[in-house]
Amino acid sequence: MKVSPTTSHRGFTLIELLVVIAIIAILAGLLLPALGKAKQKASMTASMSNMKQAALAVQVWANDNEKSSTPWRVLAADGGTRNHPSGLNNNAWFQFAVMSNELMSPKILACPSDKQARPADDFTLSPSGGLLNGAYQNNAVSYFVGLDAGSSRTDGAILPFELAQEHIVFGDRNLRAPGGLGSGCSSGVLQSGAIGRPFTTSWANKPNYGHGDNGNAALLDGSVQKTTRRDINLLLEKGDDNGSIHMQYPRPPDV
Repeated sequence: MKVSPTTSHRGFTLIELLVVIAIIAILAGLLLPALGKAKQKASMTASMSNMKQAALAVQVWANDNEKSSTPWRVLAADGGTRNHPSGLNNNAWFQFAVMSNELMSPKILACPSDKQARPADDFTLSPSGGLLNGAYQNNAVSYFVGLDAGSSRTDGAILPFELAQEHIVFGDRNLRAPGGLGSGCSSGVLQSGAIGRPFTTSWANKPNYGHGDNGNAALLDGSVQKTTRRDINLLLEKGDDNGSIHMQYPRPPDV
């Protein structure tokens, strides 16, 4: 009778198992930060794309409606939002809603890194995704509105677009407003965030929104820039409207 040879199966020893676990832990420690940075970079790129669409929508709105400035600098009686009788112009979402035909979708108003945002699906009153619905509105917006974009730095008078190309029109909502959030503005908005001279503001580094110590800023020429603290203050300098710049925030920038 033939006897089959026996084979022995030796498992991992405790030391070998610990070595494998240690190697996995080291690899994870090396890879996870890289993956985190890649995700952050992708989020910032997506945010830049969103802002570019919004900035270009301002230009298209002005051209289509034969206006010489941004919606918030054009009187409500003339098709803009300035001094709107409803008072809705005191909300950032309303400034975007008036450009609904040019924006196409309100989804671009929510930054991918803004975990507090509630993206809207359309420009309706629908309780399940309408930007005009009270459950969405400012909750669906991740970007501030640059209220002084397109205005003169001396008296708030309207400037031709070609003379205001480097004015900030939109930006990530985590830009600090050292002058507080209750400032009036020549745009007619009653409560805006004020950033005055000397320009020394910075991006609030928040875990639930924003892009760390950097931030995106869209300019009136349709371009978008990734900015450091130094960069954003240089841009504010170029758009200074008589000693200060005013931003309309969808939600407070430093909470």
